Amino acid sequence: MSPAPRTSPIRVLHLRDTRRVCGPGKTICETARLNGDADVEYEVAAFGRAEGNDFLARASAFCPTFSLPESRTLLPSAAVRLARRLRAGELDLLHAHDLKSDFVSLLAARFGGAPCVTTVHGYIAITGKSRLYREMDRALLRGMDRVIVVSEAMRKDLAARGIRPDRLRVVRNCIALDAYPFGSRGAEAKAPWGIPPESPVVGHVGRLSAEKGQARLLRAFPRILESVPSARLVFAGDGPDAGRLRELARALGVEAEARFLGYRPDIREVFRGLDVLALSSDTEGLPNVVLEAMALGVPVVATAVGGTPEAVEHGVTGLLVDRGDERAIADAVIASLVEREAVSRRVRAARAFVEREFGMESLIRATHEMYRDLARTRA
Repeated sequence: MSPAPRTSPIRVLHLRDTRRVCGPGKTICETARLNGDADVEYEVAAFGRAEGNDFLARASAFCPTFSLPESRTLLPSAAVRLARRLRAGELDLLHAHDLKSDFVSLLAARFGGAPCVTTVHGYIAITGKSRLYREMDRALLRGMDRVIVVSEAMRKDLAARGIRPDRLRVVRNCIALDAYPFGSRGAEAKAPWGIPPESPVVGHVGRLSAEKGQARLLRAFPRILESVPSARLVFAGDGPDAGRLRELARALGVEAEARFLGYRPDIREVFRGLDVLALSSDTEGLPNVVLEAMALGVPVVATAVGGTPEAVEHGVTGLLVDRGDERAIADAVIASLVEREAVSRRVRAARAFVEREFGMESLIRATHEMYRDLARTRA
């Protein structure tokens, strides 16, 4: 006999180790905001104190939120707390998003007798410690009921590393299109950065870290200035490489033309002042900032790594360059600043492509169908 259909919603807890609304956190919040599915209800949790946690503050506008102990020694007690809620029927499924939440959620799900899902957004593996964490997380993935990956490239990589193909699901990053109106840009947005409205701005949005390749973008910038002397370079974000990048800007003689804005909670205001988004990464999952720029009408230049080529078609919706090629980065940025007619075609094609392929509704639909499948299997 088939199991009787559920009469109550599937109660899902999203757990993430963050205090900021970065790409994955933004996706969680927007999923909760746009959820019109009566069959699925959300809660959101994070580690550490709730006070001052931007991620929990934003999520609390759309669903219940709470915090869990942050200390490594208290992680088992966090798992016990979640397992008790699963046993009590207050939660039906756990959805993790990083190493710490993978560990706690998997432990809680096993004791609580519930399914556990994780989303792999991408890995930072530039030091011995970060590579160890990556391998620890990959080991945890083998115990998950489902592993969501944000690109086909990531699915192939994890399948080759021993993750069962029948547990892998590609659910690409998506954005809430209503939050990114096409053409909502303005030269006046440059004023707070001390940049004249007529100066074209090349922007990088993201964590300042070696795997993002910002040093190569900085080294490419003098060549950009040779062709577009009024250009300026803006970095929105912070991270371990902030000091090193400032020193490099001074060494290259572009300190006066470069701006370091630090962490920006509302990145859409940054996009308003950009004339080109330039990503020089060594590795990516599928970057939300590329989708956001494409939706807003900001021309995109990006390295062809990870899932980026699944969003950017070279010469059609943006320009792709080989990883590590500083000259190609410079030339693509210059073309995006001076070839107005070609750029106009690309940004309109990019917006249409995002509308067709990367609207948040498709992510919600695919994820909820997976939840239902797990609920049916568990029943």
